[in-house]
Amino acid sequence: MKKYWKGDEPLGKTFWYACVLGSLATALSGAALAFLAGYLLHVSSSQLALVTLLILLLFNPYYIFCWVAIWRSSNNIQ
Repeated sequence: MKKYWKGDEPLGKTFWYACVLGSLATALSGAALAFLAGYLLHVSSSQLALVTLLILLLFNPYYIFCWVAIWRSSNNIQ
């Protein structure tokens, strides 16, 4: 992760591995967390929407990391 943050990895690797696969993993884990919250806690739809929003806000630092990693890797095209 440190190499991605510094921009030491090639742009293609940063985009496909860190951002595409990482974003897919965070989206699936967020969906799983929202599903479990709805299933286990038996919350209403408005409460589930709030839980989903909070889960999405928790993943925002990762998406910021992706943008910064791509930006810094932009000169490292192979």
